[in-house]
Amino acid sequence: MLKKGGFVLSAGLVVLLMVALIYQIKNKYYLDILFMTFFWASLAAAWNISGGYAGQFSLGHAAYVGIGAYSTALLYINFHVSPWIGMVVGGLFSALLALFIGVITVKVRGPFYTLITIAVAELLYISAIQLKELTHGSEGVSLPFKPGWVNMTFRERETYVVLALLFVALIYFITKTMERRRIGYYLIAIRENEDAARALGVPVKEMKLLATVLSAFLTAVGGAIYAMYIMFIEPDSVLSFAFSIQPALMSIIGGLGTSLGPLIGSFVLSPLDMFLRESFSHINGLNLLIYGFLLVLFVLFWPEGLWPNAVRVYRKWRSGGVETKS
Repeated sequence: MLKKGGFVLSAGLVVLLMVALIYQIKNKYYLDILFMTFFWASLAAAWNISGGYAGQFSLGHAAYVGIGAYSTALLYINFHVSPWIGMVVGGLFSALLALFIGVITVKVRGPFYTLITIAVAELLYISAIQLKELTHGSEGVSLPFKPGWVNMTFRERETYVVLALLFVALIYFITKTMERRRIGYYLIAIRENEDAARALGVPVKEMKLLATVLSAFLTAVGGAIYAMYIMFIEPDSVLSFAFSIQPALMSIIGGLGTSLGPLIGSFVLSPLDMFLRESFSHINGLNLLIYGFLLVLFVLFWPEGLWPNAVRVYRKWRSGGVETKS
């Protein structure tokens, strides 16, 4: 196992190598695939903090994406606030909403918690449509194209891709650090058996709230970056149910409660989804049918996720064919 210094150095070298590779790609379509892959990876990794480690299975994270996107865009357009500041404000708004949800659902478990998160996201979606004076409703909001670092607006698509990559690396570092500390063990204990964790002295309420708030804040920042990339937002583009379901799917396929699982899930599913849409665009719905069928196969044959299974296969190979316990 790498020590902390070796881990940071290795991760830094990987990021630098990927940045160098990004600037070698000139095809805008491939750059768009890369951006969306990193974007979904960031959402999946942020969702995994609460859904994977703490077992808080939310299907309402679209609410945080929307808050981050709308806060950043509206502050930028109406008050000329830099998106770098706007995304922090959006993150704080999302954190407050997550704190409120966490407080009122602290004793709620399983599908009931999931239903509440869906209801909150749908409530925000409807509000974004109806509050036309604030959000312009279904007409949407167009962001002015004023290139510059202060405005988080760039002429080169590569810069957006690098920004998304750095954000993924930040969330991975946070998750990996958390995983190796007491908080990580606390969250896993809560996920496995909340009553037993409480009996052993784990501060269950505080840990669940911390995971939920941190997940919401990071998700909102991801929503802000996405808004500045597409330069146009409306309820369907930043508050749709896909922003709640896709991060959960990617974490499940990659490996719940692991630092690399959500990233691997995104690196597999995001390009696959875009490829299927491009290849079967002439047949309405066929891409969704194939995508859904492949997801079923993933869940049937690798229920633990791609990363845990890859680790198990590697350990079995290292041990000469004798499977060892993780």
